[in-house]
Amino acid sequence: MIDQFTNLEPDGDLALPTSSLDLSARMRDLRNRQGLKQSEVARRMGLDPSIPSLWEQGKRLVPANRLQALAHALEVSIEELLEGVSGAGRGSRAADDEVDRPRRGAYGDLLDERGLRPRPAEGGPLLRLLAQAPEPPAAPPEPEVPPPPPWVIPPRPALVGWIPDGWEPSERVPDISPELADGYWLDPVKLERPTPRQLLRSRLCEADRALVGDREVPGAAMAERIYQHCSKEPAFLGVMARLPLVETIVRCVLAAERGGLTDGELVEMLRERGGAVPVSATLLRRLRDSVRPYPIRRVDADLFGRRR
Repeated sequence: MIDQFTNLEPDGDLALPTSSLDLSARMRDLRNRQGLKQSEVARRMGLDPSIPSLWEQGKRLVPANRLQALAHALEVSIEELLEGVSGAGRGSRAADDEVDRPRRGAYGDLLDERGLRPRPAEGGPLLRLLAQAPEPPAAPPEPEVPPPPPWVIPPRPALVGWIPDGWEPSERVPDISPELADGYWLDPVKLERPTPRQLLRSRLCEADRALVGDREVPGAAMAERIYQHCSKEPAFLGVMARLPLVETIVRCVLAAERGGLTDGELVEMLRERGGAVPVSATLLRRLRDSVRPYPIRRVDADLFGRRR
């Protein structure tokens, strides 16, 4: 354990681990105390949001070379960050002296040095006959665990186009990030692509389609209008039994209050509507590739780092 510390101060008082540490509980407590989100901690450290998330979940250890940046991001000192963490204490001169102190072999402790004749420095025949204490085998190197692929949250595109009165988009559509629960969620980036915007336009009610006409309307504005107005009409979800399952999922997500539905919420919603095809959470995960043309995205914790 002694070789896991390196002195940061000239007097050797504060010691910083040189090996990785489990700071999951400490990070969570300090972040909640400061009122910070995981994404904000990652931004301050210049890292992908998935990396601090893995540290806080205890799935990855915090490297020693990240401790200073992590303490700065959490607005605490390194000493406060390591407070109460196992394996992160203060250095000890006595411990260093113990390491430097020469050790005698097992046979050396039994020999009466007064009965030995002086020998040259390289050792005579008598000393060469003494068995040497075997050195302990070196510990095998720990296998390197490759880090998960970085999770990059693309910036939301600007809302360019005509927005009719009462169609102002809200913050109901969250960013697609690893913090979201398993399920289907509106993708704020896909909402502004040409093909998803055409799909959203076709799902407006007749009155709203006539109002829009040939004008370019932001996808976020149309998604908000579908949620507030068009999804309340009986025909929007009333014909779910005759719709393909993927189309049914898209309409349910567009009508959701939080901009998305978890697996359990979606299964329950489909079960309550008469005539709908019964589905399971396993089937929903298998459909993640089928929603690519739509302005939604599948979030699945089992595919962390490889989400579609």
